[in-house]
Amino acid sequence: MWGQIKQGKALLTIGGVYRDLPRNSILTNAIYYPMTAKENFQGWANSNYYLFVRLTSPADTAGLLEAFAKQLTALGNVPGLGNMGEVTANDFRLDPLSELHYVSDASYDTVPKTSRQTLWILLAIALIIVLMAGINFTNFSTALTPLRVKGLNIRKVLGADTGSLRRSLLFEAVSLAVLAYLLALVWVYLFSLTPLTSLLSPKVSLSANMSLVLLTGLVSVAAGFLAGAYPSRYAVSFPAAVVLKGSFGLSPRGRNLRNLLISIQFVSSIALIIAALFMYLQNRYMEHAPLGYDKDEVIVAGTNNTTVYKSKEAFVNELKSYADISGVTFGQYLLSSADQYMGWSRNFKGNDIHYYCLPVDPSFLDVLGIKLDEGRDFRPDDERTRHGAYIFNEIARKEYGLQVGDRIDSAEVVGFMPDIKYTSFRKAVTPMAFYVWGTQNWGTYNSIAYVKVRAGADMRAAMQYVRKTLKTFSNGFPVNVSFYDEVLDNLYRNEQRIGSLITLFSVLAVFISIVGVFGLVFFESEYRRKEIGIRKVMGSTTGQILALFNRLYLYIVGICFLVAAPIAWYLVGQWLHNFAYRTPMSWWVFALALVLIAAVTALTVTVQNWRAANMNPIDSIKEN
Repeated sequence: MWGQIKQGKALLTIGGVYRDLPRNSILTNAIYYPMTAKENFQGWANSNYYLFVRLTSPADTAGLLEAFAKQLTALGNVPGLGNMGEVTANDFRLDPLSELHYVSDASYDTVPKTSRQTLWILLAIALIIVLMAGINFTNFSTALTPLRVKGLNIRKVLGADTGSLRRSLLFEAVSLAVLAYLLALVWVYLFSLTPLTSLLSPKVSLSANMSLVLLTGLVSVAAGFLAGAYPSRYAVSFPAAVVLKGSFGLSPRGRNLRNLLISIQFVSSIALIIAALFMYLQNRYMEHAPLGYDKDEVIVAGTNNTTVYKSKEAFVNELKSYADISGVTFGQYLLSSADQYMGWSRNFKGNDIHYYCLPVDPSFLDVLGIKLDEGRDFRPDDERTRHGAYIFNEIARKEYGLQVGDRIDSAEVVGFMPDIKYTSFRKAVTPMAFYVWGTQNWGTYNSIAYVKVRAGADMRAAMQYVRKTLKTFSNGFPVNVSFYDEVLDNLYRNEQRIGSLITLFSVLAVFISIVGVFGLVFFESEYRRKEIGIRKVMGSTTGQILALFNRLYLYIVGICFLVAAPIAWYLVGQWLHNFAYRTPMSWWVFALALVLIAAVTALTVTVQNWRAANMNPIDSIKEN
């Protein structure tokens, strides 16, 4: 289909339609058109673009960078960058397209990121869950051996060879694993229909991820084979005396094996609970720690076009006519919405200084409640000067030796403010400045409106009024209005998703561990029913018998905690290093994880053994 659309004053011809890009692509579904040949032709200092280079071979990378470095060296004095001096290939790098999702040390890179560390953590947890399920299967199979061994030996007497019996048991284990895999596919499909998919960035679709579906199918077969290998081997290799006694389940060898396997589950569960608690505390810290400015009762609106800003005075007066709106201001960027903003490099007293520059209206600091450490606030008169005015943060003052009254490219430094958290807690505070444009500017405008609502007012009603007013002034352009708290939610959405997933996995791991404990206690109480009856006859109380069973499992929990705590401490510490500002690793988190696991384990053991401990001892002795 051919047609034409308008882009500014230019009339563009529609040359084609492309297939929709996936939701998790770095490229968005938008209208793409070619840049003009003179686009920023001399704007060497402009960092508004990505450079994509198609190479015939990865080996060409070094040669390309060498050629690029030679050309820049030959240019000498580059407009906006000054004298380049000698440029080498080491001053540049090319990242493969497949790696862009993981590159985190590039400036002005807005490609959505995920750390490899996070991916490996989630993969490791998934494998731990599979391992724990396999351990439960192995544990139950070995615990059931005394009940099945007689039947297996009867089949031997009737002519079955040991190899065929082992293969049949192994096939049974693999069949159960494959059945569980098929049920899991059903659960994944049902999961894709629920709001829980918000925990994941990509679309949850089996048909769109067939390679992953096939891979997990192979994992299920492997898990079934590994989990069934030990029980199938030993279930058919007992001597006749053990078969007649039927006591393998309580032999030291069998008991120690099951205790070792359940210990692995406890170590995993305790470590996951500790990790989930620290992730919750870190997310809570980032969401509630003071930022240095007033974000409460603030509504932000993206104007998206110059129409609103050109009618700024009328727009502000209309908003202030609403009784519960106390202030309105504008900024070029949404504060605390990103980790990088416009970076400037300027000459100050013979040295280059680097800082983030956030253009704002003169009333910005007053509306957001940002106090000054020294100097004065912006004034409307600053907009009428030729070069505008700066207010820097404290770290810029200390690092560059700035003072009130200094000038940077003829723009006056009028004040200094505390080191507010203008980026996320992932990044340390670096030199930055709020800047009021003078009459000499780049034709830019402050497109974000900040609307301050009086404390105690109806925020929903105020938002509806702001949205209605913005639509009136926007001439049909889409409007985007939200509470400031939603900005922080979006900023830490990835951490919140990971924390929620870790919590979900932790609950699942604890559930699997408790199922394992429940099964082992059931079998042990059945095998020790006669012992329980004798103890009751000899005068033991129900509480003493319950304490007897609990003592072993609480001892195992204690040993597992001593193993899990250092592992969790190291792994959580590595994860927290992703944040410049982080919650302390408090001791009580480890203690709480121990108490939770111990309490759930004791409750499980007590409930399962309550019936056995209260049975008539005569019946228990007779049945054995």
